[in-house]
Amino acid sequence: MSIVNISGGTMNIGTAANPTSPFYVASRGTGTLTVSGNGVLSCGKLDISRNAAGNTVSSIGTVNLDGGTLMVTSVTNISANQQAAEVPRRPLISMAAR
Repeated sequence: MSIVNISGGTMNIGTAANPTSPFYVASRGTGTLTVSGNGVLSCGKLDISRNAAGNTVSSIGTVNLDGGTLMVTSVTNISANQQAAEVPRRPLISMAAR
């Protein structure tokens, strides 16, 4: 299980000058990303549910946007090294009304 909360500052995936590496919310199992306030996630692919090989159950990824900013090149699901037998559950993206 992974839980990442970004409520202020910038989280660069890669380097500050070139934040283009992928960010996996749920690689194996369950993962949650929450971006709120003045928080910023800067990365290449935002993979919500990678469903990586080596696991026996589907991954479940959730992204909560309650303010903050996503600076990503794409939003995807099962982008790399996924399991052959299991299909990930539909990712959940929620956004707060403003």
